Amino acid sequence: MGVCTRKKLDENDNEGEREGVRLNYFDYTGKEVYSIKKFDKKIKEVIKEFKSKLTSGHTTGWIESERIDGTFYEMDDITILKGVGEKYGKKLSDQGINHIYQLALCNSSHDQARLAESSKIPLKTIVELSERAREAEHGDPPKEVNHLLAKNPFESRYGDIWMEEIKKVKAMGKCVCITDLVHHMNNVAKEAFKNTKYAETYLFYHDALATMTDKDCIQWMRDNELLKRWILPELGLNDVIEVIDENGVVCRSKRYGGRPVGDCTEVMPLDNSLFRDLRTSNDIHVALSYWLPLNDKRRFSKSTPLAIRHSIARLWDPISGVSPKPV
Repeated sequence: MGVCTRKKLDENDNEGEREGVRLNYFDYTGKEVYSIKKFDKKIKEVIKEFKSKLTSGHTTGWIESERIDGTFYEMDDITILKGVGEKYGKKLSDQGINHIYQLALCNSSHDQARLAESSKIPLKTIVELSERAREAEHGDPPKEVNHLLAKNPFESRYGDIWMEEIKKVKAMGKCVCITDLVHHMNNVAKEAFKNTKYAETYLFYHDALATMTDKDCIQWMRDNELLKRWILPELGLNDVIEVIDENGVVCRSKRYGGRPVGDCTEVMPLDNSLFRDLRTSNDIHVALSYWLPLNDKRRFSKSTPLAIRHSIARLWDPISGVSPKPV
């Protein structure tokens, strides 16, 4: 959750009154925020487990072909031809007939009689299979794409949106990557300052989460031009932190260089008092609506974590929440 203040521009590009704005919340209820490295490791574990399960079971959608249902091709394996099956397929293979086109070439009564005798397949069946084989499409069959054989089956099947698809897997349901949180902060800040003079220069602030100050995340933010949006210490502030220990010894540390401070309620309105206001508001709404039927959409509840999440989301919503969006 986040808040900001802004001054919108009118039709003449003049700034209006300052207004407070609630930013859309980032919902990771019941989830742990993973570092980039930990999240990548989790993805590899999920892919490995996913492949092992599917290769020995249900593979619908993971093996794709452009073949139209019911069609067969000259170069198809002989067992593809309707009526052949495994039993006749082996007998025909023993006679050197492994592809459909080879059976199609057996079109004279003399050749069919010889094949029936040598393969021990009834002559009538040989004639029917040979006629069917001559209906085959020309050439090789379309190649199948077995996504499960790829290093990353999700990327092979879904392309650019593979990350969104793998997040839907049940095993990924208890974690979220720090990059999702950073993207969210950037997106809501960008939206909040749209139509203001800060539309191109907006910034966002978050205290020093370990997963956010991690070197991999910092480099990812830099590569995606997001680091410049994060309000960070400048002009050497925090480069060297000095602390006098209990023995009077001055200890110096450079580990906080370039990092913002940790959670500091003095500079964070939400942690200072607004979260308490939100909880109090929720308690009041629960008390005032307890008499409503359980299925009434107006009812607020704290009966389960899911119910609390739903109630808080309704109160916080920037547009329809308990304090309507300024007009």
